[in-house]
Amino acid sequence: MVIVFSHIDFFTGEADILKALFEKGLERLHLKKLGDISKWRALLQKLPASVLDKIVIHSNYELAQEFPGLKLHSGKAMENEDRFVSSSAHSMEELKLKLPQFDYVFLSPIYTSLSKDKYSPKEVFEVDNLKENERGKVVALGGIEYSRLVDLRLQQFQHIALLGTLWNQPELAISSFIKIKKEWESLEQIY
Repeated sequence: MVIVFSHIDFFTGEADILKALFEKGLERLHLKKLGDISKWRALLQKLPASVLDKIVIHSNYELAQEFPGLKLHSGKAMENEDRFVSSSAHSMEELKLKLPQFDYVFLSPIYTSLSKDKYSPKEVFEVDNLKENERGKVVALGGIEYSRLVDLRLQQFQHIALLGTLWNQPELAISSFIKIKKEWESLEQIY
């Protein structure tokens, strides 16, 4: 699966790009934004109700009551509510703690971030040492771009998340997503 993180800032035309990404096969959008809840609400209102169950929000959780279907992301090790589907980890130790609690966990940064200045890996993540069912719940995040897809498959990653590779050039976000998704899926047949 190829997951997309939203741009951290709101921008003109964003809803149209997000709609197009869903039309091109986006299965999961992580909405992680700066700004007050009214901006979040305005963006969500511009998206079709049919995609709400494909969106995970990182804050402003009360929006899940207004927009049924939204899922929630947690930074904590354990959450009791079923709508918390994901979390993040920055070490193998943290990853192993969180994997049993969530549907999937972002492991980052895999490479030097394309969206955060001076955010680089502090360890080599050896996901190939995980059990198959655990590997299937790990999502590679950080520095993910087209030229690294083969390397990611060789490292046994089954899922990736895109952020900087799309939003550093928003005018190319749709074509970049299509290219990466197509290649990622074709590599699944090989690795």
